[in-house]
Amino acid sequence: MRTLLYVSLIILRLIAVLQPGYIHPDELFQGGQELFFGCPNDISHLEFLQDDPQSAPFTSSSSTKQIKRYNHEGALYVNIIATWEFQKANAVRSSVPPSFMTVLPLWIYCKLRQWCSGAWKSWTLSGWEILTIPRLFMALLSIVAVDFLLYFIVRKRETWISNNNQIKKGVPIELLIFASSWTTVCFLTRPFSNSLETFCISLLCAVSVIDMEGKRLRYQSFLVPLLTGIVCSVGLFVRFTFVIFALPVVLAILLTRFEINNATMYAKIKSVLSCILLIAIPFLVTSSFFVCQDVNFYSSQSDNGPDLYSTSTKTMKLNNDFRKYVAPWNASRYNSKMENLAEHGLHPRITHIVVNLPMLFGPVAIYFYVSMLKTIGGGKDSKQSRMDNMLRGMIVFGLAMLSSAPHQEPRFLLPLVIPLILLHARDLYESESFGNVFMVIWIIFNMLLMVFFGGLHQGAVLSSVMSLPDILHKSSMSDGIVIYYNTYMPPTFLLRRHSLNLLTAPQNNQAVSPQTCPSFIVFDAQSSRENVLELLSKRFSCRGEEYQSSVYLVAPPVKTIQDFVENSVLSVNIIELVSTVCKSNITT
Repeated sequence: MRTLLYVSLIILRLIAVLQPGYIHPDELFQGGQELFFGCPNDISHLEFLQDDPQSAPFTSSSSTKQIKRYNHEGALYVNIIATWEFQKANAVRSSVPPSFMTVLPLWIYCKLRQWCSGAWKSWTLSGWEILTIPRLFMALLSIVAVDFLLYFIVRKRETWISNNNQIKKGVPIELLIFASSWTTVCFLTRPFSNSLETFCISLLCAVSVIDMEGKRLRYQSFLVPLLTGIVCSVGLFVRFTFVIFALPVVLAILLTRFEINNATMYAKIKSVLSCILLIAIPFLVTSSFFVCQDVNFYSSQSDNGPDLYSTSTKTMKLNNDFRKYVAPWNASRYNSKMENLAEHGLHPRITHIVVNLPMLFGPVAIYFYVSMLKTIGGGKDSKQSRMDNMLRGMIVFGLAMLSSAPHQEPRFLLPLVIPLILLHARDLYESESFGNVFMVIWIIFNMLLMVFFGGLHQGAVLSSVMSLPDILHKSSMSDGIVIYYNTYMPPTFLLRRHSLNLLTAPQNNQAVSPQTCPSFIVFDAQSSRENVLELLSKRFSCRGEEYQSSVYLVAPPVKTIQDFVENSVLSVNIIELVSTVCKSNITT
């Protein structure tokens, strides 16, 4: 029965890649789709409003003035000015994780499609494929990086408790709880950097379990520090906050070296220092790879935006650029300044503890708070208690450190799904007093949030963007502007009817065809009517009397054009601007 239920949950996870819900813009703007496949000149943000009306962001996308072309191993990519994290002046994100989460699965997908066709064909990628293929890749990766390792950890812990080497058959309850969590179905199936960070935490916990086995085989003395160094480096460059969750695990690994039986203090210290050295070497080697890739990525950008892997910039200037483009260092410096965090929203310091953790994990989070009233470790020195203390340390230290920052989003706590489930899933399920109640609450809680965040939350944004090319194509106007008002940022890669093949580059490194992306502007007005007015003023102020253009407003049902017409003095300006000066129409 458990096996059938688990298989059903895996199928649900794979189907979830088709969910229309738009959880957070960082999924698309930090995951790689917009960075590598965004349509040039099609999206205008608030900062462009201060530019000259004739500047590039308000020109037709058929112009190649700001199209950025770059080649990498025969693949041609085209993208707009990068999101702020990937801009040369900031460099707070490594380029490797989004390449891994987006470009790699799309490249594999093109290879498989080519192989299945039995012939060389010039396959192209639509915006829908660019959206769903990375999601499917992340869903499959979550099975390998979390489900499999979670099963391994649970079975090892069971052998420690029973003091024998017999492994129970069937699917453990921890795996069912994890697979049925809405965070697994909605977050871990999408190219969030937080999802990749969770995978790294899962791998690091598995390494610590191998180390706690206590069987000091010859290969294990090198394997554990080697894997620890590599995983810590990868996790750090995925998100700099990884160090917060990883520190208790690394300390637990070092502690096992210090607790050598019948050893002198000198021998214990020597063992710890040797382990640190063995961790540091692979950590530095792996970090060097990330830094070299990022130096190449950022140093090849022009001042206006990415021009990755440009044939004119192949030499990396390591002496000048090495320290400027170490992404974790830049990210930590950026997030240490209150004025920077204020731009993204400030929250009370207790938001993670009171709101975010319960919202992510529901009754499991509540049970964790109750369990903290008990004595940690129970005073019993065993593998089980050491493992439990390490897991509690990850949660407590992670919550404490992340709560010290005033900007607090729920997804920042996503890696805590591993220690929470390992600690409390079985206890809650097997509880005689409220085990059945827990399961009922757990199912209802996760179904509601799965439907809300996976399907309803900003759910029309992605579908509306994909429908825009057909809508504008049917318009009789020669040009158009689409205003997204009171919604998340619209991703422009979904505007593509087709994208360039990842397997073949066009002849003579030619620019992308104008038909690839539609020739109209998509503007993110956020929630400001002033932004809309200023955009229209800059868009049409210098146009001729006979100039015609369609203006489309995309907004939630409660936010229509009546917001401008009836409730604001802006209505007079917009009506005069659109209907008199520009002879245009407004469509909602």
